Amino acid sequence: MNLAVFLAALSAVETGANDTLVGTHGERSRFQITATVWNQQAPEWDFKTWARDAHRAEVVVNRQMRWFMNHQVPADTFHLAAAWHLGLKRFKSWGEPRLKTDCDFAVRVERTYNRLLQQQR
Repeated sequence: MNLAVFLAALSAVETGANDTLVGTHGERSRFQITATVWNQQAPEWDFKTWARDAHRAEVVVNRQMRWFMNHQVPADTFHLAAAWHLGLKRFKSWGEPRLKTDCDFAVRVERTYNRLLQQQR
């Protein structure tokens, strides 16, 4: 998996790569990072101050993706996008059949990822 392309796909689906959007639950950046994830992955950077900084947000998402993989989330676009969207606890409780039918977000990220890869060729 190309992580740079995955991040581009994730941000495209989340916000259209808009760093200024704030979600209904306070999520910030093009990736719609929650304060909890930010503070777990980047306690050295204040969430409200730095979450709109594209570079720092990308570092946080990279750290979160590695954390997912260390917790047995398969390292492919669909599963990482599903874990990002659902959170690790819900992701694990849903199981594979439900993920495949009910996680439209992950399907959209996967399609966007594949389209972006095609454009690079």
